Amino acid sequence: MTIATLLLACGTARLPIDDAEPPPGPPPEPPPLALTLEAPAPYSFAGAGPIEVVGRASSPLDVVTVEGAVVPVAEDGSFRATVVVLGEARVVTVTAQRGDEELVKRRTVYAGDDPRDSWPGALGVRVTPAGLDQLTVGIEAQVDAIDLPGLLSAVIPPTVLGGFAFTPVSGTADPVVVTLAPVDGELLFELSLPNFELAFEAVTGILPPVPVVLGVEDFRIGATLALASTPEGLSLDLVDTTVALDGPVLEFAGIDPLLLEFLAGGLFSFVGTAIETALDLGLVPLTELVLPTLALETDALGFPLALSLDGLLVDEGGVLAELGVELGTEAVASPRAPGADDAPPGTDFALSLHEGLIGALLSGDVLSALDLGTLELPGFLGEIVALPLTALPGGGELPADRTGMCITLGLPSGGIARVRGGLEPLAVLILPDLSLQASVSTPEALCSPWLDANLVVLADLTAQGSSLVIDLEIADGAVLSYAAEGAWSEDEVVGGLGGLIGAVSTLVGSSLAIDLSTLVDPALLGGTAAITSSRVPEDAAGDPVPGVVVVGLTVE
Repeated sequence: MTIATLLLACGTARLPIDDAEPPPGPPPEPPPLALTLEAPAPYSFAGAGPIEVVGRASSPLDVVTVEGAVVPVAEDGSFRATVVVLGEARVVTVTAQRGDEELVKRRTVYAGDDPRDSWPGALGVRVTPAGLDQLTVGIEAQVDAIDLPGLLSAVIPPTVLGGFAFTPVSGTADPVVVTLAPVDGELLFELSLPNFELAFEAVTGILPPVPVVLGVEDFRIGATLALASTPEGLSLDLVDTTVALDGPVLEFAGIDPLLLEFLAGGLFSFVGTAIETALDLGLVPLTELVLPTLALETDALGFPLALSLDGLLVDEGGVLAELGVELGTEAVASPRAPGADDAPPGTDFALSLHEGLIGALLSGDVLSALDLGTLELPGFLGEIVALPLTALPGGGELPADRTGMCITLGLPSGGIARVRGGLEPLAVLILPDLSLQASVSTPEALCSPWLDANLVVLADLTAQGSSLVIDLEIADGAVLSYAAEGAWSEDEVVGGLGGLIGAVSTLVGSSLAIDLSTLVDPALLGGTAAITSSRVPEDAAGDPVPGVVVVGLTVE
């Protein structure tokens, strides 16, 4: 049988074919681990509620945590969660993990609202009647320093009376007494020179020159006081000047009493008129006197700061000045003027301070106080800061043969302030991103790295007389590197660093204070201003004015 016969015999028979699917290949490689954090923005504000954390991982298989809690990841890698800001600020930590790989993103956020959202654009200052009395001390010192009696004698021209030519030679008086008083919406100024005497040289054609003394028990200059802003302070502009000479005495030997009475009347009238004219013409430099003002020209925290006198009002409660403050942001609210009842009795000045201004004003001083550089602390001093480190998780691994410690504080790039209705604290300055590095010295090496942390620090500003004392406290933070091995909790380490901050503050405590005399010259005030009260004011509806305190100052 041939092969063809066999094929025909099989009819339509076919060879077998395998229809099964091919085996699957290896799964595709996931994209490299990545983590993007879209919200919150750095240094954003939580307002009254929690903040929303929004981001994206590279794969839905990545494990994402927000503040240690695992959150769902969508197919496109996106995730969303909410976090409550406890306290004044919080460092929100987000991680993405795949096997042994881990990425970390952090955002520092503030509780409450942005101070610039309620910024009034001005500083309200009330000078009480007691404060006006205190200001006169500085004015009196300025007048005594310019020798006003001598200046007055120099501006009085020679005159001829009764055949005598009178030429002023010199002037003397007891220390000046100045009075400032609010009356009928105007600020009245009075300057008194007790026992004022002018020495003249009297010349006539038939006699040699004769010394003559014109004296008064009280010489007073009265005026309405207008104020004008200058770069140095508030200048005094005298308006409607009057001169009064009380209790005149003329010493002129060998003159007939009737002639002496005539000469005295004419000479006193001439001297009074001449002094009034000299004051009106500005020949006597009383307008060069200045009242103190805060010297605010700085660039703290990136805010350009400038001050201007925008308004002045005199009422029965003293003088109210509205000082415009330029922070580089637009004012969004009306300024709160301190009322006559806002300051306790005896208070010299009441300042309506907004927390935006306090933050800009004080942050520069606070940051300067914290600018410690690297502290190399040998022996006993090193042990003071080593003790809180040994209490941390893993702190027992700190080398036993240490010979000292090195501490470095890196200054934060900015911060905000929160005001309080009291003196302890007066305000809290929130300083994010303060870096703290602790290193250990041994016989083998100097300042070997041990701990590197990034911290949110609260600086309580407590008023103690004429100083603002700074008390530091750690609110939150992150550990960037730690030489201790084994498992340890970041939160526990950060919390324990408060003891280290406290130890460092103890070592440098003298520098962690702000002297108010650096803000207002004590020579102009007649003493140093001390903060004696602080309260939250209320608006017309009885609600607290947001972000504002009225601070009372008394000059000591």
